[in-house]
Amino acid sequence: MKTRILVVSPSFGEGGAQQVTSTILSGLDRSAIEPCLGLFRDQRDYPLDEDIPVYSFRAGQHPPIGTAAKSKPWIVGQLLWWLRRLIVRLRPDVLLSTIDQANLFVGSALFTLRRRPRWIARVGTAPAHLPAAQQQLVGSVYRIADRVVVNSERLQRDFERRYPHLAARVEHIPNPLDIERVERLAQQAPLKNREGPDPLVVTVGRMVPVKRNDLLLRALAELRRRMPVQAWICAEGPERAALETQIAELDLDDSVDLLGFCTNPYALMRQADLFVLMSDHEGLPNALIEAQALGLPAVSTNCDFGPDEIIEEGRTGLLTPTGNAPALAAAIERLLRAPETLQAMRARASERARTRYAAEGVVARWTRLLSRPD
Repeated sequence: MKTRILVVSPSFGEGGAQQVTSTILSGLDRSAIEPCLGLFRDQRDYPLDEDIPVYSFRAGQHPPIGTAAKSKPWIVGQLLWWLRRLIVRLRPDVLLSTIDQANLFVGSALFTLRRRPRWIARVGTAPAHLPAAQQQLVGSVYRIADRVVVNSERLQRDFERRYPHLAARVEHIPNPLDIERVERLAQQAPLKNREGPDPLVVTVGRMVPVKRNDLLLRALAELRRRMPVQAWICAEGPERAALETQIAELDLDDSVDLLGFCTNPYALMRQADLFVLMSDHEGLPNALIEAQALGLPAVSTNCDFGPDEIIEEGRTGLLTPTGNAPALAAAIERLLRAPETLQAMRARASERARTRYAAEGVVARWTRLLSRPD
């Protein structure tokens, strides 16, 4: 008999957790698993197999729940009511929530249900980096989770240290890398073609404070005094206007392209010399894994958590302190001035990422976890 799974996510829109969810759902063994998807908002930017039923609280044109709740706080109660009704109606064997916001709503909904399905909560952000109100809920809500799955080894240790009463239920499963999809998209026509002989660096993410796009701009301004360099920033978000102002102030208009949210960043990555990640904190950054899998050496801040597990220091890339623009500039310059080192890093980066994060093995672990009784 198949295990019925209800996967819960705020949306299927842009974001690392949503991409991971898409890959997991696509690869689950359908002979053992019967999945369906519950969305708070019906936004879909990632592939979803046609055989997966989708149930949505709101249409995609509505703002995210967190944004809507600021002006309409009653929407939180409506969402909880909808989620409880959905669980009761579908009667899943297992609930899988895939991102922190969904975890808190699912946990709150389950508190009031007499018959609870087995609940697996996937965690991709250290509790210390959640908003203060959410931090207070985490310890109590996760008490009723049957499993807490974290995506990096250091996040597992951090979670077990903060919540020792949950340590026996915490499990590490990394993000899956769908290398066939990445390679296929990398060969498609790119949004932009590289022009000129200048070295090119690329970053992929969101225009939000934690991603520190401002740090990259300051590093590029410093680096431009010593050597030519071009940068593509594949991102969109609320910081766009501030970044455009910063680019003008630093006289980087001819050096930096803000390309917006890119549905296919891989065709851009394959043209670059170097991938850069500047975050203050992460879970396990998909874009860094994908860049390395495509053979792109990387410079990344050594933030909590993930980059030091993905990058082998000095062999597939370099790690720098968080928030340090001069160190970031120096690391970028060091690699761009060493083409032989870059070339050697390419093969090592690709082999390491493909070995550690191949979707087939990672999704097989998810199938076993979702299928087994605890």
